[in-house]
Amino acid sequence: MIGLVKFILRHQFVVLAVLAASALLSIQAAWRAPLDAIPDIAEPQIVVYAKWARSPQLLESEVVAPLVEAFRGIRGVATVRGTSHMGYAFVYLGLSRNTERSAVARAVAEQISALDTRLPADAVVTVSPNASGAGWIYQYALVDESGSRDLRELRLFNESTVRPALQSVEGVAEVAALGGLESQVQIRLYPPLLASRGLTLRAVMSAISLSLDETGGRTIDLTNREYQLRGRIGTATVDEIEQLVVGRDLAGKAVAVRDLGYVQLGYDLRRGIADLDGNGEVVGGIAIMSQGQNVLVVTRALNERVGALAQSLPAGLRIVPTYERSQLIQETLRGFTLTLIFELLVIVAVVLLFLRNLRAAAAPIAILLLATLFTALPMATFGQTINLLSLAGLAIAMGEMVDATIVIVENCSAELHARGTVTREERREIIVRGIASVIRPLLFSLLIILASFLPIFFLGEREARLFNPLAFTKTAAMAFSTLLTVVLLPILIVRVLGGVPRRASPARENRGAVLYRKVLRHAIRFRYVVAVAGFAMMVPAVVLVLGFRSDYMPELEEGSVLYMPTTLPGVPVREAAWVLQQMDQRLKAIPEVARVFGKLGRADTGTDPAPVTMIETTVLLKPQATWRKGLSKAQLVAQMDAAVQITGYANSWSQPISTRVLMQDTGIQTAVGLKVKGPELATVEQLARQVEQTLRGLPATASVVAERISEGYFVDMQVDATRQA
Repeated sequence: MIGLVKFILRHQFVVLAVLAASALLSIQAAWRAPLDAIPDIAEPQIVVYAKWARSPQLLESEVVAPLVEAFRGIRGVATVRGTSHMGYAFVYLGLSRNTERSAVARAVAEQISALDTRLPADAVVTVSPNASGAGWIYQYALVDESGSRDLRELRLFNESTVRPALQSVEGVAEVAALGGLESQVQIRLYPPLLASRGLTLRAVMSAISLSLDETGGRTIDLTNREYQLRGRIGTATVDEIEQLVVGRDLAGKAVAVRDLGYVQLGYDLRRGIADLDGNGEVVGGIAIMSQGQNVLVVTRALNERVGALAQSLPAGLRIVPTYERSQLIQETLRGFTLTLIFELLVIVAVVLLFLRNLRAAAAPIAILLLATLFTALPMATFGQTINLLSLAGLAIAMGEMVDATIVIVENCSAELHARGTVTREERREIIVRGIASVIRPLLFSLLIILASFLPIFFLGEREARLFNPLAFTKTAAMAFSTLLTVVLLPILIVRVLGGVPRRASPARENRGAVLYRKVLRHAIRFRYVVAVAGFAMMVPAVVLVLGFRSDYMPELEEGSVLYMPTTLPGVPVREAAWVLQQMDQRLKAIPEVARVFGKLGRADTGTDPAPVTMIETTVLLKPQATWRKGLSKAQLVAQMDAAVQITGYANSWSQPISTRVLMQDTGIQTAVGLKVKGPELATVEQLARQVEQTLRGLPATASVVAERISEGYFVDMQVDATRQA
C-alpha cells in the first residue's frame, strides 16, 4: 500500500486533472438527468386505443378480438389483454424484458394497417404514445369568467388553440381533453317519411356521405388558360344541409333532407366531465409526459407556454393550472439539499471534536461531495431518473462515505502529534505510512458496505423497478467514495497536513475520548454482562419490528389529496355531474383546501380507463404552516370525508402519484384490494358480491365495494327474423 500511495502522490496532477474532468461531466449529467417524484414502476407496455360508437360486446367481437389475435404473434410481446367499454376499448401489450419498445410499436402499427379491411370502417384505432398514468404531471382548466361561452365553444377553443400549443412542448407525449361538449351536426329522420318516399336509411346515409366529399382532379382549357375542376356542395350551415338531395321518391321527384326530418346542432356522447372548485362545469386538459423526461423542465416549459397563451386569450377566458408535479420535485430536492448541508455540518463538528483542526475537515467534505456528484455519471449512463428513492440511496450512503476518511485523517493527525516537530519531508513520510497502515482494513469494510445492497438487484421484476434506484445510487456512491479514498484522499491529507507547523503541540485527549476510554475499560471488564445485555435488547427490538406497518412503497407527502368515490352503474351523467359539483363545493369550503379539480369519467387518452362511475377529484392543499393549529393530515382527511358523505357513493382517499402508480401496477384504485378470476363472468361477479358482504364488518375498513363489471341498465331491441318481412 505504501508504494500505491507514493505512486498517487507522484502523479497527483494527473489524478486531479482526471477528477476535475469527471466532475465537469458529472455536473453536466446531473443537469440533464430526468427528475421525477418516484420511479416509474409501470411494466414496459404498449397501449392500443380504439374508439367506435358501439356497445362493449360489439367492440369486443369486431375490434378487440381481431387485434388481440394479430398482436399475439409479435416478437417481444409477453402478454396481450383487452378491455371493452361503451364506445372505446383498450388493448394492453406487455413487453418482454430487454425488448426495444420502438421496434414493437412499429410492428403493432403494421398489424393495425394489415387489419384495416377486417375492422369496421368508422372505428379509429391508434397506438398510444410512450407514456403511462404516472406521467400525468400537469392539469389545467379553461375558465370563462365572462359567462358568454357555452361548453361547446370552450371545448372547440381548447381543441383548436390550447391543446395543440401545449402538446408541441418538448417532452409532452400528449395532452388529453377533458370535459365540455363535443359539437355534432345531427340529422334526425322519421321512419314513416322514409317509407312513404320509398327510401332506406342506408341509402340516405350514403347520399349524405357522398355529398360531403369534394370531387375533381381534371382540368379544362378556357380562354387560353387551364382551369382545375372541383365539385363540392355547400354544407356550412344547417339550412344548406337540410336542402341536400338524398334521392328520389316513387314518383321520381327529388327528396331533400328536410322532406325526411330536420337538422340540429348537438353534442357527442359524454364520458368525461370536469368541475373546478364546485363552480360548475369547465373544459380541462391533462398534459402527459413521455417516459424518461425531466419533470421540472417539462413543467417549466408548460407554464411558460400557458403564460404565452394567456397574452392572446379572448377577453374573459383564463387558463387555470389545477395540478403540477414540479412543486413536489422541488420540495424533494430542497429536502435533500438540507440533508447534505446537515451532513457536512456533522462532519465538521466530528472532525473538530476529535481532531480540533478545522483544515482537517476539508478531506472528508471533498470526498463526500465528489462521491455524491460522481453518482450522476452511472445514473445517466444506465438511464436512471433522479427521484425520491434514488436520493434516499444517497442519503443512506452519505453517513457511511466519510467514515473511512475520518479514521485516516485522525490516524495521520495522531502520528504527526506523536512525532513532534519534524521537517516537511518527514511529515510527508509519516502521512504516507499513516495512510498505508489503516487503508487496507478500511477498504475491506467499505467493500462489505458496498456489497450489502447488491441483493436488491436480484429482486423480482416489479419490485426491482421500485427499489433499484435506491440500491443503484447507494452502491454507486459507496463505490466512488472507496475509489476516492484510495486516489484522492492521500493528496488532500498531504496538502492539508503536510506543511511545517510553527511549533508542535503535545497530543492531548479531549474529555470525550477520556470518557470513552473509561467506558470501554469497564465494558471489557464486564464483557459477559455487556454481551448478555446486548442479546437481551434484541427481544424488544424484534417485537417492535414486527409491529411496524408494512407497505409496498414508501409514504410520500405530496401536498395534495386524491378523492376517489365510486358508485354503482346506471347513474345518469347529468345527475353525476351535479353530485360532483356538490362534492367539490363542500371540499372547497374547508379552510385548508386551496383548489379542487373534479373529474368524472375519463379523459380522451389511452392512459385513462376510468368508467363513468368513478370520480377522481384532485384537492390541492395550502401550506401546512397556514393550517388550523393542531390539525394533522389524517384529521383533515377525516373532516373532508365527513363533509362529502353522499348516499350511494363509497369514499376513498389517497394521493395522486401513489394512487396512479398502484392502479397502473395492480389495476386496483385502493391500497388494499382483491381480484376474483374465473371463466364465467356471472360467477365472478357473484363471488365478488359475497366477498363484499363478508368484508363489510372488517375493523379499520372505511368502505368495501365490488365492481359491477357486467351490470347496468340496457334497452335491447331484438328483431324477430320470422316477422321482419
